[in-house]
Amino acid sequence: MKKLSELSDKERKQLCEFNFSGGPIEAPETEELALPFHAFGFAAMAWARLETHLDALLIHLNKRQFSKEIFDPEHPVSLSRKLRLLKAWFTKHKALSEYKPVIDKLVTQLKTLSQARNAFLHALFSAYDAEKSEVTLRSLYNAGNEEFHITRRDFSTEKLIRFGLTVNSANRSLAVITSALFTTNAVEQLRKP
Repeated sequence: MKKLSELSDKERKQLCEFNFSGGPIEAPETEELALPFHAFGFAAMAWARLETHLDALLIHLNKRQFSKEIFDPEHPVSLSRKLRLLKAWFTKHKALSEYKPVIDKLVTQLKTLSQARNAFLHALFSAYDAEKSEVTLRSLYNAGNEEFHITRRDFSTEKLIRFGLTVNSANRSLAVITSALFTTNAVEQLRKP
């Protein structure tokens, strides 16, 4: 890692390759960009549905009447806090213990998927090669003390679509649990000490 003041001419040029304006994001209506924008949109919306589903489950479970010890009065915003609270409920509340193995597996999968999501959706869509159906993303990470790291990733739009399909699969696994817990009987069991 180097300080900005220590950059070579080549490194300065690399930094300037970021599309802070122009590039694919300025031309979403271009026909050849329909596929990557579709793939990005699908991936983002699949993730949004999954995270909304997690929120709904936590809103359903995280009640003082179900457990004063596990209850968290502040609904988590970050995924890591959501997953921690979810694990706490399924680890500590006996009415949820039968689902713990599935939740443990799902939490592990969601942590991995979250890293992929961050890599896809927290970067600049810099270029698209329609012949290869390949997206180029560039990222800039501040390491502090005027140091930074630049990355470039090239991958197929198919990889984004597979990511969205994997997220959908995780969502279906979560739906099996929420379907069982969003019932009157489950609420009665949750109320028992």
